[in-house]
Amino acid sequence: MTVDGKEYSLDFLQKNETFSIRWVHSVEKEEWEEFFYVNDDEIFIQSTRFKTFGAGVPNNVGEDSYIKDGWVYMVDINRSIGEVFVVRTGKETKHRFILGEKEVELDEQEAAFHIQPMRLPFIKAMIFTFKTYTNN
Repeated sequence: MTVDGKEYSLDFLQKNETFSIRWVHSVEKEEWEEFFYVNDDEIFIQSTRFKTFGAGVPNNVGEDSYIKDGWVYMVDINRSIGEVFVVRTGKETKHRFILGEKEVELDEQEAAFHIQPMRLPFIKAMIFTFKTYTNN
């Protein structure tokens, strides 16, 4: 991931693993979360969930939608985002990148975070994994 040209390493994404971006909607002041996966070098949106359904929210996205635990879910979207996914943060949006149990705050306000999948040679992936788990 890059922010204003500076590179950050978020985590090692396994094949068929999903990640999400969660934030507080700037108008509704409610949580939204979108779920993504990577196929080859391309990012796809898999599903989305949000607390309120109002003006401007599309009603025909994905194969199914339902309500569960106070969230509106739209699933099986499977739409390509492309090779780079840009997340623009706001003053009070509290964007977070979530992968499994790990949550990273995208805390630079009004910044553009560029999320891009990268293939690593096996040895580099092993070194990255080792450093991640040993905090070195």
